[in-house]
Amino acid sequence: MKRLCFPLVAVLALSVAFSCDKEKNQGEDPDNPETKVEMTLTTGEATAYSVCANLQGSWSVETNIEDVIWWQFDYFFLYGTDNTLEGLISNGAQKDLDIMADNWQTGSKILYISDLTPDTQYYYTIMGQFRSTGGGENKYFYGEVKSFKTGEFKPTGGTVVNMGLSVKWASSNLGAQYGKPEEAGDAYSWGSTQKSTTFYESSYDGYSPSGGVLPLTRDAAYAELAAPGEPWRMPTYEEFDELLMGCILEEGTYNGVKGMLVTSEKNGHKLFFPFCGFKAEDGTGKVGSHGYYWTSTEASEKTKACFIDFPGPMLTLVCPKYWGLYIRPVYAE
Repeated sequence: MKRLCFPLVAVLALSVAFSCDKEKNQGEDPDNPETKVEMTLTTGEATAYSVCANLQGSWSVETNIEDVIWWQFDYFFLYGTDNTLEGLISNGAQKDLDIMADNWQTGSKILYISDLTPDTQYYYTIMGQFRSTGGGENKYFYGEVKSFKTGEFKPTGGTVVNMGLSVKWASSNLGAQYGKPEEAGDAYSWGSTQKSTTFYESSYDGYSPSGGVLPLTRDAAYAELAAPGEPWRMPTYEEFDELLMGCILEEGTYNGVKGMLVTSEKNGHKLFFPFCGFKAEDGTGKVGSHGYYWTSTEASEKTKACFIDFPGPMLTLVCPKYWGLYIRPVYAE
């Protein structure tokens, strides 16, 4: 499953190099003043979300130095809230693009950056460096400075959220107040329609469905929410997988609660999953750092069922059915 955002980013068809001064667009080998290094850097467009973004840039190098070595070239992105090249050089963050021997001369890369501030204007540029091997000064080259703005770290409102997928999703957990997606809601054992505060193996009935998926008669979301024309139920593992594969996942805080903001790549709608932890016996675990959410899919080991862990790992995870996990209902029309 996809953990973080790496969608394709459109590259701007711009081939004009930009630098602080003319000297930095054309370098000389200090051992031989007649040799030249010319670098063209293109700053691509950014795709920004709430606390992360993808930046893309490309480069090409022309040089008449016969024995040039690939590790003499480095490429970076500079980014920050300063809107000038000088400000980015002085105060911006710098991230290496990690080139190798096969792409030092021409190439392009997408850079993922995180820990950004929501609803904030950022500026960025691609930067290249030629390292001198003869004791002279290194040469620096820069692309055009561009900008992007991060979005709000805020889920889509309403009861039902259309993420552009096979089912619609509830905006909050089962048992949470309407309009309060940051609330944990109620915890349930798998296959139980009764909410509880303690979860012991000895009190669990050991239920196992014949088809590997909970029937509606043992589905807590259906029991609590379903009415004529209101087809609420628990999500299957496949439906949760579809959600995670089709969305951007960002960790952050909403209304003082840590959790995961899930943004659809199809329509931009958002869900917030609080890190509500889980319950077992008479205690709780991982509150504030993880959120355990039931699927309606049974594991191959019949005493366990599949669940989703935010923030991850995004793998097929199973746990004992008697544990108390949280439920995010789906609206399956």
